[in-house]
Amino acid sequence: MRINFIAKKISLWDSQGVKEANVLYTNAAHLDILGMSSNAYPDKNALEWLDSWTIEDLSDKSPQQANDFDCGIFTLLNLCLLVEEGSITKDSYSQASNYTKDVRHVFAHILWNTSSNRPEV
Repeated sequence: MRINFIAKKISLWDSQGVKEANVLYTNAAHLDILGMSSNAYPDKNALEWLDSWTIEDLSDKSPQQANDFDCGIFTLLNLCLLVEEGSITKDSYSQASNYTKDVRHVFAHILWNTSSNRPEV
């Protein structure tokens, strides 16, 4: 999920596809923003401000995972795509390409190399 405060948009990419529960996630984020905005901007009409937001479920445009245990990898890849390219498409990557490119080890290597408290070897 990405919450864009400038564009006032909440976007969700669920790698397990479009589900009824997705609305619960986006609505919870929306209500959380209401709480933050009413505390930060007490003079503003919080409900009016909240109504100016757009919510989009882009899960049908997200790469789909074929199992129930690669959610973290898909989340990290989506984060990288949003930061580097600004968007995610269904064809950005696939479950098979994650295995072929050994994405888990790549992320582990990146985390290991950037860790400030890793043991000296």
